Amino acid sequence: MYRIYRKISILFVTILYISACTNSLSDIPCTEDPRCIVYGITSDILILDPHASDSIEAGIIFRQLYDTLIYRDADGDFIAGLATSWDISDDGLQYTFYLRNDVVFHDGTQFNAQSVATNIDRIFDPTINSQRARLLLGAFSRYEILDDFTIRLSLFEPYTPLLDSLSQPYLAILSPASIELYEPIRYQYHQVGTGPYILEKYLPGERIELRRNPDYSWLPSIYSKPVGSVIERVTFQIITDSSSHIDLLLNEQVDVIDKINPSDGRNLTNNSELQVLPVNIPGQSVVFYFNTTRQHISNPAVRRALLLATNRVAISDTIFLNLSPIAWSPLSQSTQFSHTSYVNQFSYDISSAIELLESQGYIDTDNDGFLDLDGDKLELEILIPPWDQLPQVGNFLRTQWRSIGVDLIINPIPGLNSLLNRIEAGTYDLVSFDVFGLEPSILNTTYSSNSPNGITNFFDEDLDRLITQATQERDIFTRRSQYLQIQSIIMDETLIIPIREYVNIVGVREGITNLKFDVYGWYPLLYDARITS
Repeated sequence: MYRIYRKISILFVTILYISACTNSLSDIPCTEDPRCIVYGITSDILILDPHASDSIEAGIIFRQLYDTLIYRDADGDFIAGLATSWDISDDGLQYTFYLRNDVVFHDGTQFNAQSVATNIDRIFDPTINSQRARLLLGAFSRYEILDDFTIRLSLFEPYTPLLDSLSQPYLAILSPASIELYEPIRYQYHQVGTGPYILEKYLPGERIELRRNPDYSWLPSIYSKPVGSVIERVTFQIITDSSSHIDLLLNEQVDVIDKINPSDGRNLTNNSELQVLPVNIPGQSVVFYFNTTRQHISNPAVRRALLLATNRVAISDTIFLNLSPIAWSPLSQSTQFSHTSYVNQFSYDISSAIELLESQGYIDTDNDGFLDLDGDKLELEILIPPWDQLPQVGNFLRTQWRSIGVDLIINPIPGLNSLLNRIEAGTYDLVSFDVFGLEPSILNTTYSSNSPNGITNFFDEDLDRLITQATQERDIFTRRSQYLQIQSIIMDETLIIPIREYVNIVGVREGITNLKFDVYGWYPLLYDARITS
């Protein structure tokens, strides 16, 4: 009887919520509403569900619709969100969160400890097919509801990245009423959070429409109190034709657009009606990983020669127009515990590169311009996906390395799934793969020999030990030392060729001010933006 009553109650609340959305301004086109902006997203979203998605573009939407238990401020410090405070046990195995008691979901239901528990259960529900959310919870074991507004999370081993995980939009808190009412696939169209904006309409492959939450009184300190002409409505326009990005901005069909290529970004700086915002994205630097199990590059001296034969200054000048800093180490400098001591180390040195290869017995025996070792040509295959100017970088490397007798074969990869399949098969010599985040434990995913996503296939007991210890260590100074050692091993063994630090170039039309992004770089804080004309 209780479940029947509960279902009826949930349905009644949802009908009221849907009716409120239907009677809104959503029928007025955004272009005719002076308080509405069109935000261009330059990649499609396969699934729009915080617990099932791992795409950056989806995270942009989630940051607007939902709150998280905690946040990271502009300095990277953890601050209150839906949790006002938290305690961590001395052994690092228990995290107790004290929750706000004044928060209401968009559907009118109250947020409490049971809401957090229901969300955790959903993440571990196999029907959700959770990707990033489950991974972010790391060593989570169980939860315990201590009272209506207190919940304790227990771990089976210390997992220091947990607070960072709980700050990310993929661990957003969804309305239990809504997720009970809708199956996972349907939930995409009926999302209910506690965040600064409310979902009005989702048309897959086309657009996502949001409206401002008028009852958002519990805003975390990453936001400012609303003043002036705020953004009442947002239409996120999905744009998959990269050739039209800039035209849409110039023709006033979109107000904001991300992932602008460097040459367009440079040209837009001369347009007085536009702002160009270069946003640093923390995470692993844009690098090419060596597959250390392959012929030729299993030799660290060959890997070092290729690093020295890479003119990163020329790549920055020519391809990225100096809008993106040169990368010198595994973590970008905006990421916690980046090893800045490697700046300007292993700089372009063609003579030393040639000497290294000669010392390993590489010579051009048949005068074809390429080196060989015992008759085996120094030929390498590099996997190049189509994004982020990587095809241009690949061509640049091929030209540079040809001058030292290396034949670089470029294999274009059409998309992410194809790239992941090739990485899993291990049939490559070099590959680029993006990993973003503020937490240095993102190094685990690509360098731990136990990781299913290990790209370098490099096994080293000291590296694995340090990775495990750094993930569990709570003392910030010890942890910093461990991550510096991890990065030293990566660079001294030449497991990568760092290219650049990722910068997202965002174009913004005149009249939109105070557009900021959270500390992770990708996610705009639209609640703070203003419309001045």
